[in-house]
Amino acid sequence: MCGAATLTAEQRMDQGMQRRATQVAEHLVVRCAGARESTMTDRFDSAKRSEIMSRVRGRDTKPEIFVRRALFKAGFRYRLHVADLPGRPDIVLPRYRIIVRVNGCLWHGHSCRRGRRPATNEEFWQAKIDGNVRRDAQVAAALRMAGWRVWTVWGCQLKRSTELLVRKLEMSRTRQRAASRSRSTEVAR
Repeated sequence: MCGAATLTAEQRMDQGMQRRATQVAEHLVVRCAGARESTMTDRFDSAKRSEIMSRVRGRDTKPEIFVRRALFKAGFRYRLHVADLPGRPDIVLPRYRIIVRVNGCLWHGHSCRRGRRPATNEEFWQAKIDGNVRRDAQVAAALRMAGWRVWTVWGCQLKRSTELLVRKLEMSRTRQRAASRSRSTEVAR
């Protein structure tokens, strides 16, 4: 071990305190400049942050594309963002009457580590996320009333949920094919 590379606990604590003091000073400069009224430092000013957030989209996200690729690879064909269904679902499998919603944990209020609400501007985020959760429940109920099965894939469980979805669809496909074969043999008699 190199003596210069190892730091004592006291030196690490001093560095941490210096880093924190710098963050607080940056925060005060930003706050005093009137650029932003917040309890958290941000790397960007409000105009740049607004530009970044405006680019966050609700379709063709990486998790959604991951699910679509897995479904396509397994031989399932689907439609995307069908306008005549409530909520314009992410993925629609018409043959199986299944709707797949790919939800981000933060935006849709999932009860996982990734779903924790931001500590700043709490009232705004509370109203926004609660509204999303309420709308999701209404849309899912409307889809179920219309005879659709609704499958939700959460961002934190993406791989596991997608694998489970594909397995269930494969079982459903096998049952449909077996039923189809038995109907065709009855007609042939």
